[in-house]
Amino acid sequence: MIHFATFLTCLIMATPPAVSSSAMAFNPLHAYIMKEAILKLVVPASESNKVVRKDLTGKKFGRLEVLRLYGWLASRLGDGTSIWECQCACGNKKLVRSICLTRGANVSCGCYQSECRITNSTKHGHARKCNRSGEYSSWARMRDRCSNPKTERYPHYGGRGIKVCERWLDFELFLSDMGNKPTPKHSIDRIDNDGNYEPSNCRWATALEQQSNTKRSVKLMDHNGKVMILTSWARYLHRDPGTIRRMVSRGELIQVNQRIDI
Repeated sequence: MIHFATFLTCLIMATPPAVSSSAMAFNPLHAYIMKEAILKLVVPASESNKVVRKDLTGKKFGRLEVLRLYGWLASRLGDGTSIWECQCACGNKKLVRSICLTRGANVSCGCYQSECRITNSTKHGHARKCNRSGEYSSWARMRDRCSNPKTERYPHYGGRGIKVCERWLDFELFLSDMGNKPTPKHSIDRIDNDGNYEPSNCRWATALEQQSNTKRSVKLMDHNGKVMILTSWARYLHRDPGTIRRMVSRGELIQVNQRIDI
């Protein structure tokens, strides 16, 4: 069994006590009911003649700012130390013993500990269920279309023999090689469309850049040897695509089959 005074202290500090494996599991609802009952045994500051040795009002301890003296632990239940009402930076309020404040045992309402647990259990922070990063989504889709025959785009990737290199099966190594996306509009692009997904053959590119790099894009060359796809010529000459097609029919631009790297 947990000693009553120890249990009281843990409740006042809003942290569960250490319970042996044979003891009943800590129940937050029961703890709340017990806490409400025990707080009635705390002597309010307004009803006590005791004077604090050191006024902590207004002082900050970690994320906690002391608002006021709440009261005193009854001597038969504790050591008679002062209880202070504090407000955490996150907005929650908490009652804390003076000794826990001055010795640094309590620095928040519990939010800091929660954040530490999340940080310690997260490898890279890109794969949270409700907030996946763009880099992680690109990596996951890349693996899927190369290894999952049920994926709609598998025939154009895994079905053609396109693979993900062994190194990039680990997301952290993929991110280390590729870095973060320059903008949310960028996605992963293979420089050689017949090559695999590997560091030497991949880059972040926009949809327009990728369009210029597909096998289906028709390359057009002018009489000076300049080669671009139709849409790039339209932007370069400030003309609409229909005008560019007429230029091809007149022989001003020549269709070529060579591949260009951008």
